[in-house]
Amino acid sequence: MLAGRQRFAHFQGVTVAEEPLFKVVRGTPTAEEVAAIVGVLLSRRAGAPAAAPAPVSRWRQSARPGSRPRWR
Repeated sequence: MLAGRQRFAHFQGVTVAEEPLFKVVRGTPTAEEVAAIVGVLLSRRAGAPAAAPAPVSRWRQSARPGSRPRWR
């Protein structure tokens, strides 16, 4: 089995961290177990923050049902 550095050595312009992102300290995980952990870690990484909703204009807000009438 090739290590990450050996497997992706043929790609140009790819930077590889010197230290591993995680390390197995006990046991010998199978390839499926490592893949499951990597999948969980990648799915939990911080993505792009959600865009803030556009502010509602006062004109539109006054026409919304359920808004308090302010002109009475």
